[in-house]
Amino acid sequence: MNIKNLRVRTRLSLGFGIVCGLLMLIALEGLVSVNAVRAVLDNIASDKIPKVFASTSMINQIDAIAIALRNMMLTDDAADRQRQVEVINNSREIIKKEADYLSATVVTSDGKALLAQVLEQRSKYLEGQDALTALILADKQEEAKKFLSAQLRPILGAYKSAVVAFIELSKKQVHTAQANAQAEHEQARSLLIGLSGIALGLAALVGWLITRSILGELGGEPKEAADLARAVALGDFTKNTNFTLASATSLMSSLVEMQKNLAAVVSNVRTGAEGVATASAEIAQGNNDLSARTESQASALEETAASMEELSSTVKQNADSARQANQLAANASSVAIRGGEVVGQVVETMKGINESSRKISDII
Repeated sequence: MNIKNLRVRTRLSLGFGIVCGLLMLIALEGLVSVNAVRAVLDNIASDKIPKVFASTSMINQIDAIAIALRNMMLTDDAADRQRQVEVINNSREIIKKEADYLSATVVTSDGKALLAQVLEQRSKYLEGQDALTALILADKQEEAKKFLSAQLRPILGAYKSAVVAFIELSKKQVHTAQANAQAEHEQARSLLIGLSGIALGLAALVGWLITRSILGELGGEPKEAADLARAVALGDFTKNTNFTLASATSLMSSLVEMQKNLAAVVSNVRTGAEGVATASAEIAQGNNDLSARTESQASALEETAASMEELSSTVKQNADSARQANQLAANASSVAIRGGEVVGQVVETMKGINESSRKISDII
């Protein structure tokens, strides 16, 4: 697929889509890495460190029990001894609580093995505590001292060593988890840096390709196209452009073609305007000639009007004469009619005379 065949909107959408996709990929990878590091840190905070705290608390309570047992041996006060017994019982409860927590949360084989040793030594130490407490409360000081020195101290040493070994294992697990978190962090950072570099390079490449394709369609710098369009808009068709046309369909090529066509149109219009001006001058000259002829015709028409007035006067006189003649003719006609009637009467009279004559002739 040729990028030049795509619309500008499609190219920009494709470019921004690629960049946004890379950003989403970086964000997703960062989220996954952060979640991985957080999971490790949560494991350290919720599992590894509490185990260290629990085993350390056991050590502290073991020491508290040892000190209470020694205090019981050093005093003859029954009330003080009772207070030490309460301290021992309280420390036992705390140790039992921590041991139960460790038994429920330890899952590694090494941890379970060390915890088993701790619980075994704890059981032995509890028996030794009870035996020593009984001797002390029975005021058997010498036997208590011998039991403490010969039997209970080795048990206490083994008990504390087992707990210390478990603490060291827990600390080692914390350090391992910390190292894993650090490795996750370094891997995530390297991956994010790599993806960011790739995204930056692809964004620059996409931007360069889109810019190149758009400039190819423009056929030059946008400022040159704007200057050419502005010059054409102002009526300047002589502006030169210093660029190489990359495509016959580019915007700049179309602008140059438009400039040439508009210049040709303006030239044709100018030629037509000059022809119209010449024809207008000829028409003006003809109008002047027509005006002169019109003035001559007007003068002739004035003379004709005068003649027509004279003719009209003559016609009027003729009309009056004709009217008088008509009156005379009418009078003559009247006289003729009366003459005709007289003649008729004469004829009738003559007919009567003729009849009378005929009758007289018959008589004769």
